Amino acid sequence: MGFSLSAQRPIGDSIARHRLWDDPSRPSGVHEYRPGDPIKNIDWKTTARRNEIFVRQFDPSVSEQIVIFAEAITTNVPWEGYRSDVLEGTMNAAASISSHAIELGYKVGLVTNGVSGSASHAVVPAGTGQDQLTTLLESLAMVHPIAVRTLDEMAKNRRGAIPPGSTLIHVGGTYHPRTINYLLELKSLGHPVIILHIGREDPPQFPEFEVRDGRSLFLLELESPNNVDFRRPSENGFDWKESEMQSSVRDTIKRGSG
Repeated sequence: MGFSLSAQRPIGDSIARHRLWDDPSRPSGVHEYRPGDPIKNIDWKTTARRNEIFVRQFDPSVSEQIVIFAEAITTNVPWEGYRSDVLEGTMNAAASISSHAIELGYKVGLVTNGVSGSASHAVVPAGTGQDQLTTLLESLAMVHPIAVRTLDEMAKNRRGAIPPGSTLIHVGGTYHPRTINYLLELKSLGHPVIILHIGREDPPQFPEFEVRDGRSLFLLELESPNNVDFRRPSENGFDWKESEMQSSVRDTIKRGSG
């Protein structure tokens, strides 16, 4: 699949190559407060003694639950068209992460905004096992390049979409302000957040999050910077074949398990 998930630290070691989240049961010291540090982790005794704000830091640990935010919107003006390569790369990345994490026994959930007419497939509560993987892959294969809601709206409208303490992985090439604000809110509540960028532009600058560039893994190289697979709506809507996405997702999983 391009990167591996270890059984001990499946997300931290594989995507970030260094620690991404902490285990609150394993304090390892303190550090000066940085923007984005949870207020609940302030070490009040050290803060009072040094007259500066200090925050408890912890040893890295493992999140047993992962929720993937798969962004179906591929341009800033989606009604003008979409980038099929970015959409395909996004769903392939989400499928690859889902497959390997499930294989390691982790609970994986999904939030996507590209599945029309099926709330049960747009938001899949975290679960594990082969049946869960089948549901996740079916949902990803159903994604269309049309989204009427943002990812945060999808998550908020489904009870249990975000389990406490789960690691959140945003996969995609565009970033709606409301979705980013929602992820910031969840981070302040203790959720680790990872941005896996699958877009033609350079990765975004989000200092509050761990940002990883997934383009070399999930996007085909372009012969020319201007040679972008950009498709416009046809008279009958978007010229999109669901079978193309289904085939692409299945091929990705086969390559990853081979």
